[in-house]
Amino acid sequence: MCSHIYYFKINGQREKICRDCFTTILAETYIFVTLAVRNLMATTSRVTYDIKRGLRKPSNKHSTETIEEVVTHIKTFPSYKLHYMRRDNSKRFLPPYLNLQIMFKIYCKYLDTTLFRRKHKTKFGFIQKEVNEHHAEAVNAYLKKDQDKNIAKKIVNTRCYTFDLQQCLPIPFLQSSVAFYKRQLKTFNLTFHNAGSGEVTSEKVILYSDTCGGQNKKSHVAAMLLTVIQKTKNLKVIDHKFMVSGYSHIKCDVDHALIEKQKRCYLRKFVTPMTGISSLEMLEKKKICGKGTVTQ
Repeated sequence: MCSHIYYFKINGQREKICRDCFTTILAETYIFVTLAVRNLMATTSRVTYDIKRGLRKPSNKHSTETIEEVVTHIKTFPSYKLHYMRRDNSKRFLPPYLNLQIMFKIYCKYLDTTLFRRKHKTKFGFIQKEVNEHHAEAVNAYLKKDQDKNIAKKIVNTRCYTFDLQQCLPIPFLQSSVAFYKRQLKTFNLTFHNAGSGEVTSEKVILYSDTCGGQNKKSHVAAMLLTVIQKTKNLKVIDHKFMVSGYSHIKCDVDHALIEKQKRCYLRKFVTPMTGISSLEMLEKKKICGKGTVTQ
């Protein structure tokens, strides 16, 4: 067992004191003093080892570049000087409609866009040849759709349709924050465009739709079309064609946009599925969505 004797130099002379007095004056614990003496005695040169704490860079420390980006982003917001303030004060204040939460969301969007553009140019750059081929496929798809449309107008037994499933229509349609936390009834609207009077005697039907994998490219759709051919006497061919991804704008999208626009005008009538259907029929009578029929 090792014991220690504690001294303090007072007026140039060593004065022996107790352990409690020594630790109280230095504001250190007994264990700290014991370890310091043990480390001192472990070296022949009587020099303690270097403290290695604080040498590693903290994991949550931001780089100078990141801090500069944040400061630059904050400076993009308009700032003002208060009217009631001292003349030599350099403080500037942000508008009252801004807060830290809004500024942080804007910064996250700005950072994602900036990082995407930076990586897009350095690592993920698309080959121009692939871009041109993709655009050419989209143009050819639109041209082919127009050709099939003209053929359907000239040939009596050929019909050309575009169809799309609109987003779910919540019933009742309420513009209240409480409605977002409630489970509302969902109504589905499947729109077929360019349906004419000759579809009963049609022998060939050409269908155009978008490339939604979980909606139009399922085996259930193929099975449904096969069932239609088997149960229809005159129908012989159903040619289902898909638009190019990213360029799948069809006439049904225009109809859906008009329905969404006019739905707010008839807000009180979208309460039950039946009133919603009657509202859609009213849009059809006013020729807002073109000539057509609503089928339940």
